[in-house]
Amino acid sequence: MASGDNLRNLFRFYSRRDDVGFRTAAEAIVEEERLKNHRLLADDLERLLRNGNSKTAQRGKLSRLAEVPKDRERGFPLLTISEGQVLRGSSPESSVKVLQARIRRQSAA
Repeated sequence: MASGDNLRNLFRFYSRRDDVGFRTAAEAIVEEERLKNHRLLADDLERLLRNGNSKTAQRGKLSRLAEVPKDRERGFPLLTISEGQVLRGSSPESSVKVLQARIRRQSAA
């Protein structure tokens, strides 16, 4: 659970409609939860803060794709995935699955 001071600040900044203060207090709560090894909660809170979308059921799958395969000789990445990249006509979740499958296929090749 976040400390009382951080929660008080969060509510205080919210009531004043101070977006910068609110964001700072919210980020402090996220960091506090990370320090307590509450990674899933911290990831979910961070996602909510970033885009207002909680995907608790996804448990961080949208923010953590499989490691990008690299060239064995030089160590250069074999592909680049941009944050927010969505395949045309699909949901972000299905885009992630498609991109992960591509990474696995390229890693196996």
